[in-house]
Amino acid sequence: MKEQRFFVQIPVLFFVILLYGCAVRTSEGPVCDAPEQVQDTAETPQELADRMTAALLAAEPGLTLRVPFHGAELIGDTVEAARSRSVLTRTGLSALDWSWSDGLLQCRFTYLADAELLRREKSELALYAAEFAASAADFSPQAKVLLAHDRLLRECEYTAGAPRGDAAAGALLLHAAECGGYAEGFALLCEFSGLPCMTVTGTADSIPHAWNLVQLDGAWYHVDCAWDDAERGDAHAYFLCDDAAMQQTHRWDAAAYPAAQGGSFSYASVIAEMSAVRE
Repeated sequence: MKEQRFFVQIPVLFFVILLYGCAVRTSEGPVCDAPEQVQDTAETPQELADRMTAALLAAEPGLTLRVPFHGAELIGDTVEAARSRSVLTRTGLSALDWSWSDGLLQCRFTYLADAELLRREKSELALYAAEFAASAADFSPQAKVLLAHDRLLRECEYTAGAPRGDAAAGALLLHAAECGGYAEGFALLCEFSGLPCMTVTGTADSIPHAWNLVQLDGAWYHVDCAWDDAERGDAHAYFLCDDAAMQQTHRWDAAAYPAAQGGSFSYASVIAEMSAVRE
């Protein structure tokens, strides 16, 4: 699995950039200056990743920057790291194309929806996730994972063909989603709570499917909110599972994701911990 060199969980920074990084929209022009009109410089890969993150959060059409460092592979890794840096950076993004020549990097972003709609959607998602993170701030990491899982099951209904059903907005804002929406919604709640989490794509019962891997105390666990919410009888059957348990029904490219060997946490242990705290 490739190293995500610039991946850090900094949702507060994302939130600030999203709400205040661009001028307020007026009838005369777009939220931000068109990137084609700007040829600024990113001095380091980290600065490039930050600039791309801000552009994606603001649903800008692209970005043009001079980069003094060299190496197409390094630039490619940096571009991909920015795209995958947050659920919000990839929300609504259907394609990211870039070219690099003579020290000039040109990126073009293609979206699934109108830019103004996406900016509003990302802002609402950030507010929703920030509210959840604040409400769960006093809980342990494993309890936060359960709270995020149960929030989705309580507020979202599994709905085939739901609008934005494969995105966090479907699960968290429209309250109807397919597996991709559950996975992205769960990942966003974990991200804002400071929990390492990624979205896994593969199959379940031979059907294309998405779910999550979340890290607790150095160990990775599978969480499949969609299957837990799809009237399967046990609302926590796919909560904090190891690879062996998930392989009964799920398939994925194991080389692309960290191994989930399990650990000391399970649904029963988290419930027992939370019950003890209440007492």
